[in-house]
Amino acid sequence: MSAETLQQEIYDELRALAAHRMRGQRQGHTLQATALVHEVFLKMAGAGPQAIRDRNHFFAVASLAMHQVLIQHARQPWSEGRALDLAEQTGAVAELVGAHAQVVEQAQVQVVERRVPCVAHVTARLQLA
Repeated sequence: MSAETLQQEIYDELRALAAHRMRGQRQGHTLQATALVHEVFLKMAGAGPQAIRDRNHFFAVASLAMHQVLIQHARQPWSEGRALDLAEQTGAVAELVGAHAQVVEQAQVQVVERRVPCVAHVTARLQLA
């Protein structure tokens, strides 16, 4: 078996493992199975040389790394999807604040309009005196 074929088999099996792990995640999760496999490759490569005993041990280590990546991703408060939600919420809040400011301004104008006749009446009485 060539190294390229072996690499493809390992990748396919990791991809299937990642897809299985992703089934338990919430809807709209921003991390895809392929990205999870890539994160695991980076995590395992960054860990330095490891004493992998056999194929089962390799996939057990990879599975644990997937679990850790998913936990780390869930803990990130500003993951891509959450930032998008925040942007949408910020836009909605801005609209509400703008609408509130308009209502307040209209109320202030109405108060002034109601008081103007009173002021005009008092001014007229003062001028007569």
